[in-house]
Amino acid sequence: MFGLNETRYGTQDLIGWDVNGGVEDITLHNLLVEVGLLDEGHDHEELTVVWEYVDQEISIQEIYDNDSGKVLWRLPEDEAYSEEDDVIMNSLLMWGELESTIM
Repeated sequence: MFGLNETRYGTQDLIGWDVNGGVEDITLHNLLVEVGLLDEGHDHEELTVVWEYVDQEISIQEIYDNDSGKVLWRLPEDEAYSEEDDVIMNSLLMWGELESTIM
């Protein structure tokens, strides 16, 4: 696979996230609420994660609202990752099953 890939997540699609050393199920929508990128009660039906292979590893580029096209999160260009960036990337890389749900 070369180039950019997209994986879509609906409001019921679960991924995992690390909570106090354990893993809990959460939707991508609610994860973005938890890190402060979406307001609770948001109306986004589908979110799309854009990713690619870089040196045989997955690199997440951005997350956008599939309906409006609005970018909700983008990989920091300066590689100065915030705690929120780490939570998003770790959750998607560990439990997002990006490769099995390519659109």
